[in-house]
Amino acid sequence: MKKIILVFSLVVLSALLLVGCGNKTTVYSDGDTTVTATDEGDGTVSGVMTDDESGTTTYQGGENLQLPDIWPENTMPVYPGSEIVYVIANQGGSDGSENAIIAVGCDADLDEVASFYQEQLADAANFSTTQMEGYYMIGGEKDGAGFSIIITSEQNSDWSGSQVYPTYAMITYYTL
Repeated sequence: MKKIILVFSLVVLSALLLVGCGNKTTVYSDGDTTVTATDEGDGTVSGVMTDDESGTTTYQGGENLQLPDIWPENTMPVYPGSEIVYVIANQGGSDGSENAIIAVGCDADLDEVASFYQEQLADAANFSTTQMEGYYMIGGEKDGAGFSIIITSEQNSDWSGSQVYPTYAMITYYTL
């Protein structure tokens, strides 16, 4: 797991360094792991990391992003009207697990977004909600997967892309 984090950090760092360069691709390989980071030239950066143990991990940051193919839309809803500002997805590792993280920004109030997720996911096993000033944390298990959601207001967030929203949610999904 440490290797995944380290190598994927290289993807994110490479992608951030490429921002503004326009249609540039950087490739790193150490024999076991290959990382490719691309600046699409339109404010979107993407990366792919591949290794035998971890499988394939993809990253996208920017505007007009789509949910990853492995995202369980029926189980893990996205707040209506929100914009996906980054996506990380991993699948095909040696243990067969899948996981994904998305961050979304929206114009809704912090409490509205928290209420939406609390209502949509209230039937989850081990459901929990924690509220602190400017944050909500929601977690549980549903349909064979675990999830955690952090909801925060813009003034407490570094997740913004070119558009700044009053509320952001980072949603993590992982197979159990």
